[in-house]
Amino acid sequence: MFKKCKVVMLPTKEKANIIKHDLGHIFYSKEALNKETVSMLSNQHLYFLSDEEEIKEGDWCYDKVLNVIFQTDEHTDFKYINQTDMVFVFNNVLKIIATTDDSLAIPYDGKTPISENWGGYKLPQPSQSFIEKYVEEYNNGNVITEVRVEYEFGGIEESYFDGNNEKLPLRLKVNPKDNTITIRKVKDSWSRDELIILLNKFGSKVYGEYTRNETMEDFTDKWIEQNL
Repeated sequence: MFKKCKVVMLPTKEKANIIKHDLGHIFYSKEALNKETVSMLSNQHLYFLSDEEEIKEGDWCYDKVLNVIFQTDEHTDFKYINQTDMVFVFNNVLKIIATTDDSLAIPYDGKTPISENWGGYKLPQPSQSFIEKYVEEYNNGNVITEVRVEYEFGGIEESYFDGNNEKLPLRLKVNPKDNTITIRKVKDSWSRDELIILLNKFGSKVYGEYTRNETMEDFTDKWIEQNL
């Protein structure tokens, strides 16, 4: 299945394959460039952000107010940043699930400082074809700020209480050959047949909220007839 995530581009002092000119356009270089050697250019990285995944110690995150990235540690207030109550609807912290910045990595134990020699894994990255498409759209004035990213069932989670299999958790689908994620554009239009499938799928919820005087099937059919 595919889930929506946000995309942001941020400047970096390190080498990068996405370069932004002071005049505003960007370009992609197969060989990462060091901006210190070229004037009027600034290196950029793409970050893919999820507002649904739980943030844990060692995860990399993006603060949309401060416009910075950071890695969580034992001092992070996880109770706040993982809060989903309406009081915290304007939560500023989003989890980075993928990036073009290959310096971002997570240690296996979730705690060891990145600067030390440890066993860990780098965050997944977008494909080269997506980066090139992002650059093309950006230069045409269509900045990609949201995409759909593929997730998969990650196996059986075992209950600590009775040993029974409880659920199939979702995890980000990553190509093991090149550590890339699968990305699709956000769908912004639907055919009539697609809408009918969606309406029938979620008809029970709508029916329960708005009417009790007819069957769910009759209610859904009437809405389709009147609106599609």
